[in-house]
Amino acid sequence: MKRDLRGTPLFEEIAEHFRRATAPGLGTLSDASDVHASADGRYVAIAGSVADQLAGLPSQRILVYDRAENRSFTVGDRNDDTYPRWSPHDGLLAFVSDRACKGIGVAQIFDVASPGIAAALELDDPVEALAWSPDGSALLLQTAGRGSDRAGAQGSGTLAVDDPSLPDWTPEVEEAVPQEAWRRLWLHRLGSRGARPVPLTGETVWEMAWCGNETILAVTSDDPREGGWYDARLIAISLADGSRRVLYEPEYEIGLPAGSPDGRYAAVVHASCSDRGIVAGDVVLTDLRGGAVRQLDADGVDVTSIGFRDATHLYFTGVRGFETVAGEIDLTNDRVTVFWISGGAALRRYPAVVPCSSAGYVTVAHAYDRPPVLIAIEGGEETEMLDFGNEGTDYVRSIAGTLETLTWTARDGREIGGYLARPSGDGPFPLVVTVHGGPTWCFLNAWQMYYRLTVLLVARGYAVLHPNPRGSSGRGQEFARLVRGDMNGEDAHDILAGVDFLVAKGVADRERLAVTGGSYGGMMSSWLVTQTDMFAAAIPVAPVTDHVSQHFTSNIPAFDTLFFADSPDDLGGKYYSRSAVLNARNVTTPTLHIAGARDRCTPPTQALEFHRALVEAGVPTEFVLYPKEGHGVREYEAYVDYCTRILTWLERYVPAAPARTREAATAAS
Repeated sequence: MKRDLRGTPLFEEIAEHFRRATAPGLGTLSDASDVHASADGRYVAIAGSVADQLAGLPSQRILVYDRAENRSFTVGDRNDDTYPRWSPHDGLLAFVSDRACKGIGVAQIFDVASPGIAAALELDDPVEALAWSPDGSALLLQTAGRGSDRAGAQGSGTLAVDDPSLPDWTPEVEEAVPQEAWRRLWLHRLGSRGARPVPLTGETVWEMAWCGNETILAVTSDDPREGGWYDARLIAISLADGSRRVLYEPEYEIGLPAGSPDGRYAAVVHASCSDRGIVAGDVVLTDLRGGAVRQLDADGVDVTSIGFRDATHLYFTGVRGFETVAGEIDLTNDRVTVFWISGGAALRRYPAVVPCSSAGYVTVAHAYDRPPVLIAIEGGEETEMLDFGNEGTDYVRSIAGTLETLTWTARDGREIGGYLARPSGDGPFPLVVTVHGGPTWCFLNAWQMYYRLTVLLVARGYAVLHPNPRGSSGRGQEFARLVRGDMNGEDAHDILAGVDFLVAKGVADRERLAVTGGSYGGMMSSWLVTQTDMFAAAIPVAPVTDHVSQHFTSNIPAFDTLFFADSPDDLGGKYYSRSAVLNARNVTTPTLHIAGARDRCTPPTQALEFHRALVEAGVPTEFVLYPKEGHGVREYEAYVDYCTRILTWLERYVPAAPARTREAATAAS
């Protein structure tokens, strides 16, 4: 393919598709990554993406919906505003603003009673998160040093801002432990000026929460580098004397800390996790008065969000099979009450609901055939409040085909599930298998299946399989942990069994099969073509293909150590036997490799290595590197180009129309 595809018929077709889907929503919130409600339930703050033009990255803004007056308005005066949190009192909304603005961290407080910014706090480092104390007298801020990495789920790369005062020949320098990589906590007392540091020596803070008004919970590790997160623990910090104590040393990974308003209970989610910020597992509760630690039953849900409604009621949201589930746990008797079950999704990536008034909850719900909508959940019933739909979402729905749930049997007898997006009409269809990232994440019935590419493929005649192989969340921790120590093992066969299932049903055309995916999905796309010749095309995105070089060039070397349960020092181990590069001699599948130059968790050299290996093996291959992208492709123009290249590759090797249909059409013309 040419370097510049602009002006080609396919590029213009895809650009027009995204123009129709995106342009009607320019200047308005198009999705939601976060939601928070005021204590009285009147106001709901929603953080999400706003595209002002068909170019670059969308900005992140906060929309406030006034339930009493059925109106909405935006807050903030900067380009990117995120992480809205209402004070328990006084109608104050705190939020993070422009975390990378000139390298300065900014937190602002908006007063809804007399609309405007009531206070702005500036810190030397970018602000990542904030939280109000239960009594509303203080604001806790978490900052990330300018040498810190973004998580892979955030696009990877660093938070560093270029210093224009330095000459262009100035080298980049990597220290063993970057001094500017530490994440820290700061305390702002309402009415005071600035914020003071919360003393914590030799530990970096990944997440934090209040537990009462004088204790802070923090997920910390001794190593501030991105890989240090895999070895984190939960601690409690006393504001009275500055002391700290370890509450929970997990066997696996932890996240999502929450504390009861009276300071008695500390909760955290313990799970097998592959990515920082993507946590789905079991709730572990610590009683700070007696020290007892116990795991709570959440009715079989892999919990993805928690919080305290009051001193004795913990609320949760999570995934159970094909369902999104929300409920409460009464800590006096551990009784679980499920108040919402949905066949769709809520918010971005993993579902969450938050309290709104004394009895209800709110979230932004969506599904494959339902654009995002702000809903209230009261008495088990949904009430729609604010619909993000427009002419663009109507257009997307009109071409998206249908989505159905599937289950099939793995070769060891386990049940595996997934989703099939398909065009109307009868099969067999050309099939594109899209493997999710992680491996510990999962597909849900979500708007555009989280990937805008899915709808585009369906509209052009492809069926798209979204499998949740072993290692995925939503099936309990035993299922999630099956991939640890066996990555690129039975998980690969789970996916192949799903393809065989669809071929046997007559849905998929065995001669027109392709596989793609990003991150773990990119790794799996690369690996599968070394194990089978069933795929006519492969498109790995941000892959891992050489686990030895990945270990020594990635910013998360702990990941492969944990998920292989092995070491690169083992010359006969899985680092070698399960590297696609070292099995390239088996490949016959034409493969398009896509990477971002700023990716630090799966460096672009991983895609380049496999590309070069396939060149030597005589396999059709191309390597595409986006200079401004990290872990995935996000900027608008780059995404149009990305989709054009994928469709070009598919039409070349897995055409939407079978050969006999194309031949007949040619003869007729």
